[in-house]
Amino acid sequence: MTIQVVDELKAIMAGFMGGAKYGVKIRVPHALLMTFLFRRDLSSRDKLKSVCQLALEHATNLASFAALYKTLVMMLKFISRSIQRGW
Repeated sequence: MTIQVVDELKAIMAGFMGGAKYGVKIRVPHALLMTFLFRRDLSSRDKLKSVCQLALEHATNLASFAALYKTLVMMLKFISRSIQRGW
C-alpha cells in the first residue's frame, strides 16, 4: 500500500475513534440527567444500564457516521486524482 492509502486509513480510524469518544462525552451527561429526572419507574441499576445503552448507541452512530464520511472523502480524492491523470 502506498503512503497516501495508509494515511487515509489512519484518518478513517481516527474519525471513528473521535466520533466514539465525542458520542460518549456528549451523551452520558445528557442521558444521566434525563434518565434520573424523568425515569422514576426504574431502579438505580436499571437507570445506569439505560444510560450506558444510550451512550453506546450514540457513540456507535457518531463513530459510524465519521468513518463513513472519511471513507467517502477518501474515495472522492482517489477518483478526482484518477480523473486528473486521465485514468
